Amino acid sequence: MKKYAVIGDPIEHSLSPFLHRYIYKKIGIKAEYQRVNVKSLKLEEFVLTNSLNGFNVTIPHKIHIINYLDEIDETAKILNSVNCVFNNKGYNTDWLGLKRALHKNNLILENKDCLILGSGGVSRAIIYALIKENINTISILNRNLTQKEELEIWIHKLLPKNKPNNKPNVIINCTPVGMRPISDKIPFDLNIFSDDQLIIDTIYNPYETQLIKTAKNSGAKILNGLDMFIFQAIETVNIWMGEDITEQLNFNNLKKELESQLCFQN
Repeated sequence: MKKYAVIGDPIEHSLSPFLHRYIYKKIGIKAEYQRVNVKSLKLEEFVLTNSLNGFNVTIPHKIHIINYLDEIDETAKILNSVNCVFNNKGYNTDWLGLKRALHKNNLILENKDCLILGSGGVSRAIIYALIKENINTISILNRNLTQKEELEIWIHKLLPKNKPNNKPNVIINCTPVGMRPISDKIPFDLNIFSDDQLIIDTIYNPYETQLIKTAKNSGAKILNGLDMFIFQAIETVNIWMGEDITEQLNFNNLKKELESQLCFQN
């Protein structure tokens, strides 16, 4: 039986085991999938000693794990972020998660202006997807000014025309704020929301963060992190299996199963 896992700290909130086990059952393979809490100081030891057939990587290890892998694919290299490991090679499926979620929900970001909250590993994946979707401009809100400036330089290399100066049409939370068990205090002014905006949260647990609730009450369009979460997992399994398993799954049924788990936890 193959063995897979997701590593992070914290990791208790993750529904990856439920999602992956559901996928494995539907595509007819025998495999286990577990949560593994790995502290930052133990990350190298885990990479060198684990006997897994593959694993996912979440906060706070998506950048630092690169130091301990044999290689990373071209996209992960561009993003400097890894969320999927197979044969000690790093990949990034986070950006595909957003790209496919946008298409699934008929959300067009072409020529829009976007504000990104946060500058961690997931931010680059989200930004890369936005650029692939022909976003107009991208601005960053982050408390660490050094990280903010580094991210802005990186964006400019991929999007030379980037000169954000407008009220954003799209706001995307790429911070862990609101994720269980982290505080749900929103780090910016809530009065900026309007009904012509799209608010996206990369968090899926809880199903509705305070950010999403407030945006919905303001009449803005919303997208939580669940669709992204599902699609990045499917892309991960594609890497591990060496084939595209998308057509073997009923997305709507899969999403309902996950929603039932989230409702149970709320």
